[in-house]
Amino acid sequence: MRGLRVIINTSAVCLSEDDLDTIINLGIDRIDISIDSHDASIHNVQRGRYADTVNAITGLVSKGYCAVATTTVVSEINAPTLLETIFWLRKLGIKDVRIQRVFFPDNQPDTGSIMRAMYDAIQHLHSLHALKYVELTERAFIGQTAPCYAQCRMGKEYFVCNAQGILTPCFHRDDVVLGNLFDDPVDALLKALERHELIMHDVPPCFGSHCVSLFDIPTFWRR
Repeated sequence: MRGLRVIINTSAVCLSEDDLDTIINLGIDRIDISIDSHDASIHNVQRGRYADTVNAITGLVSKGYCAVATTTVVSEINAPTLLETIFWLRKLGIKDVRIQRVFFPDNQPDTGSIMRAMYDAIQHLHSLHALKYVELTERAFIGQTAPCYAQCRMGKEYFVCNAQGILTPCFHRDDVVLGNLFDDPVDALLKALERHELIMHDVPPCFGSHCVSLFDIPTFWRR
């Protein structure tokens, strides 16, 4: 499907040197790599395989690939050293450093350290929407509805395709299957992209803390 931007979200732990070259040669629009701390012991508690992730980040940067972004999932474990992680990523050559609040399925509250760390990080993020994103995060996690400026672009400008080719409008809406990128005709997929149930809602009924735990305003939310 020509004209679509391709973005890869990954922990990067399984990417080989050949994979890095393929990403660059294919002209992937952006790769967003999950890295939860500059400290290997902290990252490995939350995610594991720190060395493999860092090797992928530095490997892409050293090859001149400029579209590397990173996302740090902020928890009570890494919140105290979040700024150190951001500064470290900058030194590695990452300009697009992103943060997300950890999402607990039972929506259990944190002690306040997570949100404090996110507010402290705002001035060190390049996004002009960082403050609105953090405010939106706080609203969602205390059960408030989305404000008017938070428009969900999932299923409109962005779609999710997993490793098996299954296409859905959102990471959290795997109940809405639009087709399979490997098996279904392009025409059928295009029709499904235009007619699914989320496309009519600026802020769909499913909005909640899970949304802002994953997505940042510059990419998925527009004023």
